[in-house]
Amino acid sequence: MVEKPGLASRRAMLVEKLGGPPGRYAVASVTLTLIWFAMRLFLDRGDPVSLIFARAGLYGAVWALMLPLFDWLNRKALPADRRPLPLTAEQNRRGALLGLAVGGPFYAGMLVFSLVTGRAWVYPVSFGIILAVVVVIAGARLRSRPPGTRPQPSRDPGRAGLPPY
Repeated sequence: MVEKPGLASRRAMLVEKLGGPPGRYAVASVTLTLIWFAMRLFLDRGDPVSLIFARAGLYGAVWALMLPLFDWLNRKALPADRRPLPLTAEQNRRGALLGLAVGGPFYAGMLVFSLVTGRAWVYPVSFGIILAVVVVIAGARLRSRPPGTRPQPSRDPGRAGLPPY
């Protein structure tokens, strides 16, 4: 008989599939933006849809910051023998690519949307900062190597000193 994984283990598998930062943050912020947009549209008080969408994006980004905070608190609360293992190189790469694939277009679109619709300066500045942070973290994660590994020397003299691809 094959046992089906419980809800907690299925949730953990989903989080593992998202990889490390910034992938988890990007997916959480887009999901929260959609939830905030639907909720604010339902509770509409005559605000323009562009304002509702911009606020939902900003609220989704801010509330998604709670995900790393809860993850950090969870790690600190667990005893040392039950703490999760550090992320592997594959999980770092998956999270970086997912962060670029989801967060990059989403926040670039929100930035352009805020500029085109003439929202207050807080919206484009916030979306620009978030976009820059996602790209910087993803770039750092893509360039990082597991501890103890060194780049292999290149046989191509034009690529001397550059990492192998």
